[in-house]
Amino acid sequence: MPDRLIGTTVCPISVPTPFPVGPITCYLVRGDRPLLVDAGPNTPEAWEALTAGLAGWDTPLTALSAIVITHGHPDHLGQAARLAAASGARLWGPEGDRAFIEDYPAELLRWVAFMRGFMPRTGFPGDALERLCRMIEERGDVAEPLRLDRILRDGDRVAGGGLEFTVVHTPGHTPGLVCLHAAAHGLLLSSDHILPTITPNPILQPFEDFWRDRFRGLVAFLASLDRVERLRVSLALPSHGEPVRDLPGRFLAMRAHSADRSQKIHALLDGGQLPLFQVTMRLFPDLPEPQHLLAVFDTIGHADLLVEDGRAAYVERDGLICLARA
Repeated sequence: MPDRLIGTTVCPISVPTPFPVGPITCYLVRGDRPLLVDAGPNTPEAWEALTAGLAGWDTPLTALSAIVITHGHPDHLGQAARLAAASGARLWGPEGDRAFIEDYPAELLRWVAFMRGFMPRTGFPGDALERLCRMIEERGDVAEPLRLDRILRDGDRVAGGGLEFTVVHTPGHTPGLVCLHAAAHGLLLSSDHILPTITPNPILQPFEDFWRDRFRGLVAFLASLDRVERLRVSLALPSHGEPVRDLPGRFLAMRAHSADRSQKIHALLDGGQLPLFQVTMRLFPDLPEPQHLLAVFDTIGHADLLVEDGRAAYVERDGLICLARA
């Protein structure tokens, strides 16, 4: 059973983050060539927690052979460059998120500029949008730029600490997110793809054409979920929250959640087409402003599912992107 690996070979290290999601769990894979999966944000508190965690598992920082970054978000990549400089470990990360990982915070600022340009087309209020964009820009120091020594692609093998993992590309939360699958043990290091109580947000990615040239995060996530369900996995170790042991139940719950939210959005269209921001506010009427941006991403993700199913369509009215029943 994979449970016997926890705390012996695969060792969790809780690292605080300044984000609403709370702490991230990084995983040390102990052995002759220790492997660290994810690094935490670039803050003094995260550095203290991670280095103390390594020491607590009897692993000197200088023993690390490699650091795997599962995707291009600052709570996962933030202090990887500093760790690599202090330990000599090599940095490995996914092909699909390479630009964000290697060119942070410049990519973050480009993403914010895209949000400033696109979000008004959903009906997002300008003043609120500007406040959120400035808040995100102020977080540019929670990750340092780095250069990956190895690009991870789907099907690649990653060895560390006496275990062999297969890289499983699971786009959805980001285009490049990867999980690590130790098939011989039924173990999956699931990053932000499978979480115990929430479904990862389908973060909107920059695009040229909303109508055609666009990464549809929730559509991709559900396809990735189908793929992971076919793997031999009895235990998933996520980046946030407790281990997931009832994988069939978790898959069922995530799909049910998505179907329920899509149905609620569909019902909101009874009175006719609505701008995407209005759909969001009717779906989440009491949501505080700092969460509005993520909520719009969630709305677009579920709207994409309705459009794909032929139950809804995007239309443009007075410069706003609206959702209407098909």
